[in-house]
Amino acid sequence: MSKTKIIDIANKAQVSITAVSFALNGKEGISQQTRDKILQTAEEIGYEFKQTKNAKKRSSNRGKTVLLLICSRSFITQNVFQQTPFFSELLKAFEEKLSASGYRCLIKSINIDDNFEDNLKMLFETQSINGLLLVATDMFEEDVLMVGKYCPNVVVIDTCFDRLEINCVVMDHYLGGVLAARKSIESGHKHIGYVQSSIRIYNFEMRKKGFFEELERRGVKVQPKDILTTESSLDSSYEFLKDHVNCLEDKPTFYFAESDYMAIGLMKALQFNGVSVPDEVSVVGFDNIEMTRVTTPQLTTINVPKIKMAEFCISQLAYILKHEKSHSIKSFISVDLVQRGT
Repeated sequence: MSKTKIIDIANKAQVSITAVSFALNGKEGISQQTRDKILQTAEEIGYEFKQTKNAKKRSSNRGKTVLLLICSRSFITQNVFQQTPFFSELLKAFEEKLSASGYRCLIKSINIDDNFEDNLKMLFETQSINGLLLVATDMFEEDVLMVGKYCPNVVVIDTCFDRLEINCVVMDHYLGGVLAARKSIESGHKHIGYVQSSIRIYNFEMRKKGFFEELERRGVKVQPKDILTTESSLDSSYEFLKDHVNCLEDKPTFYFAESDYMAIGLMKALQFNGVSVPDEVSVVGFDNIEMTRVTTPQLTTINVPKIKMAEFCISQLAYILKHEKSHSIKSFISVDLVQRGT
């Protein structure tokens, strides 16, 4: 590899030598637009270089568009997608990994309403889309089947449809509930509470099932009065819980919340009422969003490996795009407990 040649590419493309090195060796650290520009410039001046295996893969994916489509049924879940840090962190992971793999990433959101099919049709008619990553958190089977009519190369994310022959990648929500229950028992808690969302979706139901079944297996039951139902947002959960935890004369010493937002809302509500966390009440959340590291104390939570999830979804979609006929696979990404201060 001639240093002069690299300088020639850098000068013509008006980028740094480091950027040229990253592009030629298939390394991350530059945008896909910059990478394409450098590789095109290298071809124009007749530069020959030996691509690494990953660089060849990225090159073969150039020009292919992957649509990350978010479909939501209700106004409430639309707000959850827009406002919840978990989803913004997950989308960021997908954008970065798609770009690193050489794909053009397109992100769209569609409401599931009377115009759903018309909007889908317009989307796929106006965009050249090779593959689809479908965030289907609160979608129904018929919604997914409708999407499949317009793009057969689909990987469903964040929920599982057992009755459909379709590729699904979902975090192991049930295991997360089990890990939270084990934490409560192993820490010596006998009086246990649960904070659930007023919106019931697959993810929350599986977390609840894992938690309650593991407690029951260990001879512990959650009393109905200790199950608190609130909205999923931080502010709404705090406003509701600060009044309700104050009404409980005999408070649980441990709470598992279905999301970090609700867990943080609960922590604030307990502290508002003079209850010490974790000295008097322990709290465990779910998702491991960035905010959990800056609460006081830091929140113990179930970690969802977002980067690994994005990598797995993309590799599965890449396989579908490469093979015309492939069996559908239901994949569960394991989670783990992150022990912090609560």
